[in-house]
Formats: sequence, C-alpha cells, structure tokens
Amino acid sequence: MGFEPLNFNHLRSFWAVARTGSIRGACELLGLTQPTISKQIGDLEETFGTPLFERRGRRLVITEFGRTVHTYADDIFRLGQELADVVRGSSTDRPMLLRVGVSDSVAKLLTREALEPVLSMDRPVRLECVEGKHDSLLISLALGRIDVMISDRPVDRVSTIRAYSHRITSSTIAIYGSSSAMDRLSGDLPGALDGVAMLLPSEQCRIRNAIDVYLEDHHVHPRIIGEFDDYALLKAFAQAGYGLFFAPTSVAQDIEQQYGVAMIAEIEDLRETVYAITSERKIQNPAIERMLHARAERDLARIEEG
Repeated sequence: MGFEPLNFNHLRSFWAVARTGSIRGACELLGLTQPTISKQIGDLEETFGTPLFERRGRRLVITEFGRTVHTYADDIFRLGQELADVVRGSSTDRPMLLRVGVSDSVAKLLTREALEPVLSMDRPVRLECVEGKHDSLLISLALGRIDVMISDRPVDRVSTIRAYSHRITSSTIAIYGSSSAMDRLSGDLPGALDGVAMLLPSEQCRIRNAIDVYLEDHHVHPRIIGEFDDYALLKAFAQAGYGLFFAPTSVAQDIEQQYGVAMIAEIEDLRETVYAITSERKIQNPAIERMLHARAERDLARIEEG
C-alpha cells in the first residue's frame, strides 16, 4: 500500500500546536479556527496511522512519535524560510541552528573547546546543547532530534545504529589539586599518590579505565574520596580541597583559573579523546564540517610548533 503524500498545511497545524502547547495558541499563531486545526491534525494522524497527541484531562500531550515528527517539522519550516529568503534574493543572517548532544562523561571545557570553532564562523550559529548518556544520545541522533553528538568514545562497531565517529580533539591527562591537597604529597610521583585523597571520574567515563590501569601499573592505591559522572561537580570538590584529580592538559589554564587549583604533573601515558558522532559519513552541515576542520588545523599547528 502506497504512502499518502504529506500535506504540509496539516503538518504546519500540528507544528503550531506542538510549539504553542494548545490548539488555541495554534489558532492565534496561524489565524485559523479551532475546528480547522483539529481536523487537519486528525487528517495528519490518519496519514501517519499513528496518534500525534493524547488527551489527558483537558490537556493535549504530545506522543513519542509526535516528538519525532515535531523535530522534522522544525527543520522543514526553518529550511523553507531560508529557501524563501534565497528566492527573494535577500541575504539571510538568520543564525544556523546546530543541535548538539553532549555525553555527560565529557569534560565541559573539552566540549567548549570542540564547539568554539563553530561560533567563529562567518555565518552566525545558534547552539542548542543537551546533555545525556552516550546510548540515549545515539538514539536521539538516529531519530534526527540532534545533528551531532560529542562523546568520549566512538560508536561501537557492533551497534545497530548507523553512525560515524570523527576524532575532534585529544589531550594528555594531568594531575591537579588545590594548595591544601598538594601539601599532603610527599615524595616523587606517581608513588606519592599512594594513600592520598583523590577524586575520580565514575566508571562510565572512558578515561576511568585508563586511570585505573595507570595506578595499578605503578602499584599506587590512592584513597578515593568520591567518584563523579559530572566533571564540573568533581572539580567543585577539588576546589574545596577534598583531593587531587585527573583532567585534560589542553585546558589546564582554564581549570587553574576557574577552580583555583594547579597542575602538578602531566601524564604522557594517559590521553582523553573526544569524538563528534554523526548520522552521515559525508558531512553536509557546514557547522559540523567546521568542527572537523578545526581539529585538523590544530594538529597541523602542533606539528609546525614541534
């Protein structure tokens, strides 16, 4: 059975209800009557064969499928407006929207470093960043809810979701601490870490396994004060002097200034890598393309400096 062609007037009525949260709001936005919008949404649901809203008391609540349709509708009408601007010959300076999913195991400063090149493009870009678990964000990417995700691990080769990993930044890891925490060190590293209070990333963070191997290889057993999913929370405890911690070297200056700590030593054997994960191999989005080119430019600069 063939699929009935999509009626974009019906889609716009649905989009307006989802955007405003009510049929009344959609009526005001589109200048249509309530019966017209209700009928158009009903026709659209019949076309899809799936409800877009469910009624709870007097409220309309968008369904899971409805949220997916709303994401696509946002893109359709945004691109349609841009096309109209081009046809009219007007130069559009409307910011390009980039929806970014950020794995909560990635250090916030590394995320900023990865996204900074996007904000320096000639065309203005508006970021929409959401944070979540790696696997949940991968599903959002597949459903088109985000344009790109930033993670500390690439896509698993056996993943059923088609996605592609692009390395965008990589940094060695260093040990940091407040002045009070450093006062508790005695002797040379890494042996001096034995029995010292430390704050570690949780086991869901990819770097944690490498840290554990490093400590085990040097027969060092620090006193673990806490384990954290959120790097920012970990650093807040470190700022208060509760223990030493591991963090990327590339953002050392920011960490030292923001949290009032100092870098104690760089560990060449430890490295954290950040990936941009996309649903397409050939990148079409200019903002994502800029992210990837910026990484190549940074690598070239390091080679020239060396």
